[in-house]
Amino acid sequence: MIILFEILLLVGIVLLDLSSKALMVNLLEVENHYGDRVITVIKGVLSFDYGENTGAGFGIFQGNAKLLAWVTLIFMLAIAGYLFFYRKDHTLLRLALFFVLGGGLGNLVDRFSLGYVRDFIRFDFIDFPVFNLADTFITFGGVMLVAYAVLVLPGEIKAEKRAKEKSDG
Repeated sequence: MIILFEILLLVGIVLLDLSSKALMVNLLEVENHYGDRVITVIKGVLSFDYGENTGAGFGIFQGNAKLLAWVTLIFMLAIAGYLFFYRKDHTLLRLALFFVLGGGLGNLVDRFSLGYVRDFIRFDFIDFPVFNLADTFITFGGVMLVAYAVLVLPGEIKAEKRAKEKSDG
């Protein structure tokens, strides 16, 4: 049952990301790599504005989409392999890795099929790069990984240490 949930979660993240990108390309009337519209969601706070990123987050490595696609593929395969072979990990760790994997796969599809990643979410109140739902899932996954490392992992390490001392003693 858990495996089915994890598969559905992964597929859901990728489909949500790709469908949101397709919807925004349509709504923002994108032609020839340029969006003719900006949709204001909350004035001065949030809008939808089309952009294409041939690099990584915050525009780094611009123009290296194919290299980034291959590097991303290697990382996604490593995460998928870990999730497949180490099934007894803590739920928070697994959820975090599935968020990162799903977001990474969504952007990977763009990089391989288009040569760039489609972005559309813009915060108007700060100078922040335009991003997409895949980036959001990757970020939330990263935050969950930090939470796991700070809140859960130390307790797991202590428990392992106690168990080892008990079996040695």
